[in-house]
Amino acid sequence: MKRAFPLKMGLAVMIALVTAGCGGVVDSQAEAKLKGDLGKATIAVYPAFLRNGSASGAYDDGSAALAAELITQHKLGVATIREEHIPLSGTPGSNQLALYKETLKQFAAHVRAHPPGTQYALMPEFLLDRNGKALGVHLHVVDAEGRCAYALLFNSHHEPFNKAKLDTPAGCTKLAIDTMALDLKGKP
Repeated sequence: MKRAFPLKMGLAVMIALVTAGCGGVVDSQAEAKLKGDLGKATIAVYPAFLRNGSASGAYDDGSAALAAELITQHKLGVATIREEHIPLSGTPGSNQLALYKETLKQFAAHVRAHPPGTQYALMPEFLLDRNGKALGVHLHVVDAEGRCAYALLFNSHHEPFNKAKLDTPAGCTKLAIDTMALDLKGKP
C-alpha cells in the first residue's frame, strides 16, 4: 500500500512530460511553422517501425500509405509516401520516453543526412507485444532541418490509446494521425 502514492506520482509525472511535448523535444519554432503550414505543408511519410521484441524490429509499409491518406483527409498537407526504411537501433526497455527520444534523434539525423525534398518528414513507431497488440504508439514529425515539429507518445496510461482498437499497425496509424490532426488543428 505504501507504493501506491509514489506510483501514482510517477504516472502523473510521465503524463506531464508527454503532454508538455514529450519531455521538451518539440522545437517551438518548428511547431509554430508546422501549424502555420497546415493544409499546404509537404510531408514525406515513412513506413512505421515496429518494435516487436526482436533486436532488428520490423517495418509496416502499409502504414505509410494509410498515414498519407489520413493526412489528406484531415487536410494537414500534401503527403508523399516514402518506401525507405529508416535504420533504427535500440531496444525497448522500461523507459518509453527514453526510447522515444532515441528514435527521434536517429530519425532527425537520417532526415538531415538524406533530405526527402519536403518541408516535413513523419514516421510512426509502434511498440508491440508478441501477439501484435500495441503497448505504445509514437509519432515523430521533423522539419527539413531535423527539428521536432510534433511529438506523440501514447501508452495504456492515456484514454485515447485505451479506447482505440490497437491490434494492428493500421489501428495504431489511425490513432496517431487522427490525434495529430486534433492537436494541430484544435477540436472542432
